[in-house]
Amino acid sequence: MPKPNFLLFGHENNSDISIKLETLSVVGSAEKIRALGFFFLQCAAEMEAYDQWDHKHFNDSGLIKGGAADVDIICMLDKLKETRK
Repeated sequence: MPKPNFLLFGHENNSDISIKLETLSVVGSAEKIRALGFFFLQCAAEMEAYDQWDHKHFNDSGLIKGGAADVDIICMLDKLKETRK
């Protein structure tokens, strides 16, 4: 089986234990889905531009009008990518 190009992790309510997700459903308006897509594009550009870039929180990005998302979405640089090729 081919190795994933990226990994998805999540946490259950108030848990510090990471769970690898096999499926992710994103439910929202077109505006909010577009904001999330822009967030990922912005993170990718920053990853390439800054050597010390580590991670960024969607709720801190200012892309959601009228408040934060119900979940904390974090885009992280894959520091282990070389070991998973």
